[in-house]
Amino acid sequence: MPTVLIVDDADATRAGLVRLFQLRGYQTREAVNGADGLERLRESPRADLVVLDVMMPGTNGYWFREQQLKDPALAGIPVIVFTGALDADTLRRTMRVTDVFCKPVSVDAVFEAVSR
Repeated sequence: MPTVLIVDDADATRAGLVRLFQLRGYQTREAVNGADGLERLRESPRADLVVLDVMMPGTNGYWFREQQLKDPALAGIPVIVFTGALDADTLRRTMRVTDVFCKPVSVDAVFEAVSR
């Protein structure tokens, strides 16, 4: 069963994403910020995908992605950004992520990207 790490500081958003992925048959792990997410990946780098919020207090999504890319054991794990920011193309380029979705987002669009 594929595993998704969901990194988001908003409890309701994170819980909703966890439930959505679980209903679709994914195992999930959760993190509340970039540092927490990086720690969870290092504890168990077998995640198949990271769903990452960008704007979080403290260690944000930019920091998480920068640290992830520096670590050869974690750099290959694909990341989908799920954010309230509006410039998806810039985020995709600067963060070198698989895809960017701006909140609110279509569930079908997210799972289409996940399946890729």
